[in-house]
Amino acid sequence: MKNRQVRPGLLVSLAVAVAVTIVAPAATATAADEGSSAPDTLRLAILQEEAVRLDPRGVRGPLETEATGYRLSRLRNRRLPQISLLGEATTQSEVVTIPVNIPGVEVAQPPEDQYALTLRADWLLYDGGESSSEADVERAGLAVAEAQLQNELFGVRWEVAGAFFKALALQEHAREMDVLIADLGARLAEMRVRVAAGAALDVDAALLEAETLGLEQQLDALLADRRAAFVVLRRLTGQEFADDAVLALPMIDDQVDSLPSSFPPGAAPNGADLPDNLRSHPQFAVFAARHAQIDRRIAVAETRKRPRASAFGNLSYGRPGYQQFAEDFHDYWRVGIRLDWSPWDWRDRSFEVATLQVQQRIITTEEEAFAERLLREVQYPLQTIEQVRTALATDTKIIELREKVAERAETRFAERAIPASDYVDARTDLLIARVNHALHRAQLAQAQAEYLMTLGMEIE
Repeated sequence: MKNRQVRPGLLVSLAVAVAVTIVAPAATATAADEGSSAPDTLRLAILQEEAVRLDPRGVRGPLETEATGYRLSRLRNRRLPQISLLGEATTQSEVVTIPVNIPGVEVAQPPEDQYALTLRADWLLYDGGESSSEADVERAGLAVAEAQLQNELFGVRWEVAGAFFKALALQEHAREMDVLIADLGARLAEMRVRVAAGAALDVDAALLEAETLGLEQQLDALLADRRAAFVVLRRLTGQEFADDAVLALPMIDDQVDSLPSSFPPGAAPNGADLPDNLRSHPQFAVFAARHAQIDRRIAVAETRKRPRASAFGNLSYGRPGYQQFAEDFHDYWRVGIRLDWSPWDWRDRSFEVATLQVQQRIITTEEEAFAERLLREVQYPLQTIEQVRTALATDTKIIELREKVAERAETRFAERAIPASDYVDARTDLLIARVNHALHRAQLAQAQAEYLMTLGMEIE
């Protein structure tokens, strides 16, 4: 069983975006909100549901149910009369004789050759409840299989989230660069007019053109990476969408804020004492199903201490039958009731129950260890959420300051008071601030999603 846990590196493109040299900014652009009604908007929760639905392992549930149905049918057949046909032909070196010698009287003896064709029926009347208890074990086994399947399928949500957030970060970066390229293109056109009029130097136009071409190269690389992430999403979900489809930034603040924001050492609950709102992970359902299955197996062991009663009947044709001295072939029958009780096996049953109870305690320790591991792993996204929220507040101030500097540089550049390189530097600083803000928003959504998925919750 493979569990998907916290992946701090899920947002791979964040590092890529920050590492790229960015040369100019543009007007602020933000990701589409969850509430957007645009038909081409891709939402994380919907993509995850589609991926789970499409996963080939999904058919395993109906197959497990079908197999359990067959096993239950076999158990029900135990309560039906069991019919068998037995044929036997024997010869033997000696038979029972009567040691009496009466003159003139011939004493009969059984034939040395014996033949019998028997139709035998056995009907279990009472088995101490073992059949019904074993049926409960089969149903509990089905519940374990279904819980394990859901736990495995939850890993698909992690795969979708990985591709989604990578594409989202690239989308946010590409938006800012796209607007910047348009801005530099307009400035380049103005500069070329000035150069033609002799009011500017060729080097200024060359600088703007070089920066524009460099940005276009970077944008092409970002869009290529985004298309690759889209290919992964298409394969996971089976959905067809255009390369320019918009990824909606998950708005899950309310869902996250309804959960604890910290788990201080020593104050975190353990194992079975974990609050219900933190026991959403499908692995807990696996533990519960395994506990229930062992409870049913204990019940089966208890039923084996009880007596069993069955009816039986034999209808035969042959010789000598029950008349040991008969020479002719004839039919004969026997019916009766059988009682079977082995009270001296009780100690064995007690050992079996004790073994199962030990297995229960083992499962409990596994559950406690898993709960503790979850509480450790959520520390990573929780710390990221706190840090990124602080960074977003700082981003807003930085953008305001960079906008003022860029506006001043634009005015001075228009007045030819500064060279093109100074104007590009000012615009670059603003773009970096805006890209960082956009990426921080994506990083916050990613950390929030990781927090929810680490706890096994579905993103709403």
